[in-house]
Amino acid sequence: MKWVVCKAFIYTHFILQFRGTIITGVIMKLNEYLKKEKLSIAKFAMKCDIPFPTISKYYYGEKIPRQENMHKIYQCTEKKVDANDFYGIK
Repeated sequence: MKWVVCKAFIYTHFILQFRGTIITGVIMKLNEYLKKEKLSIAKFAMKCDIPFPTISKYYYGEKIPRQENMHKIYQCTEKKVDANDFYGIK
């Protein structure tokens, strides 16, 4: 799996190339997303079907999601939070 990020966009926008497919959108960190959507960590954890302690660790940057949970987060946030946010890639 290879992710390529175009740095020509300002920090909140991205272009990803994954297996020849270009995906564009808005990058947002998990904590920013929850604040914007006025969601608690507990409500978001239930929405994504991920245990509260796990989401809490992602929120505070103590842990990076594995592929399965990253996919759930990506879908629950309407593709606004992706793997690049956890790795600091813009």
